[in-house]
Amino acid sequence: MFHKLNTDFLNPETSCAVKLWELYPLPFGLADALWTHYIAIYAALIIETAIIVMLFIPRLKYVGLVLGLGFHFILGLNGYRFFVAFSSMTFSLHFLFLSADFVSRFQKGKAGIVLSKNWWNYPALVLGLLALYGGILALDLMSFYYATLSMFVLVSVCIIGAVAIYARNGTVRADNTWRGLLTPNKGLYLLSALYFFNCAMPYIGLKTEQNLNMFSNLYTEQGQTNHILITSPPYLFDYQTDIVRILKSNDPYFLILRDEGLLIPYIEFRRMLSQTPEDYRKILAVLYERNGKAELITPDRTTDPDVFKPLSPWLQDWFHFRYVATKRPQVCNGHRLPEYRDAIFKGK
Repeated sequence: MFHKLNTDFLNPETSCAVKLWELYPLPFGLADALWTHYIAIYAALIIETAIIVMLFIPRLKYVGLVLGLGFHFILGLNGYRFFVAFSSMTFSLHFLFLSADFVSRFQKGKAGIVLSKNWWNYPALVLGLLALYGGILALDLMSFYYATLSMFVLVSVCIIGAVAIYARNGTVRADNTWRGLLTPNKGLYLLSALYFFNCAMPYIGLKTEQNLNMFSNLYTEQGQTNHILITSPPYLFDYQTDIVRILKSNDPYFLILRDEGLLIPYIEFRRMLSQTPEDYRKILAVLYERNGKAELITPDRTTDPDVFKPLSPWLQDWFHFRYVATKRPQVCNGHRLPEYRDAIFKGK
């Protein structure tokens, strides 16, 4: 939610909230009405804030759980960029707020009694769902998207129903006080700190992918940002200021990025080129500008000796950066994630 507090998310002409809203099958022209666009924007902010607040207020935790699961279930039904994966991840985070005795109360319910009769009922249920999903894909009964969406709906309805029925009143007294939000497992506090640090990385100059800022219209590159609270990114690292602009190339992908007005963080430029097959390097030609200086790659000459060097395993596996849009305002998905990064320079 914090990432969404930026001028372009609040703008109905560019907001990702509107982009998602327009993809729902809404009647009576509601998807196109301007007033509904404002509702979509501010409802997203209000609901997400309410979920967070209620989850941390013991007596409202149940309402926050049901609202949060329901809200992200509806988001998962949206067809924009496969929201199912994100919604499924948020479900697992909501489970951390369940009462300590939720499982025992579920086991005493009708469904729990049936499943608890034999120890193998639970793994059989999971394996059965996986087999059903795999069978649908193997027999080509549905596309990957619709098969995954159908499985998501089936599992989500069961999960939300179980939480709505069995998470209402905790029998553990601590769950109704602030002590219910604490855990004796100190490792979880470390994981929580790392989680929030990961989300803060765009503002300190580190990675701009995989930190829950997707669909938020946020940009933080080149020392600029559209965030209304953090008006100047307090960079501690320079990865977002070290930028490459493609000028000429014989590679179609680089030309697409150039024509769409997209710049490449140098670390991503190195990532792509270091993974380039040797045969392709013998024909690749790129003229690019890096921080105001022209650089050249040809089969016979490379002015930047580091450009083909592999990244360290730490940077390679954990730090990814989006392309940088030069057009403003920042449209939804204006960075255009490199969805086929692995296919670059491989003739696909």
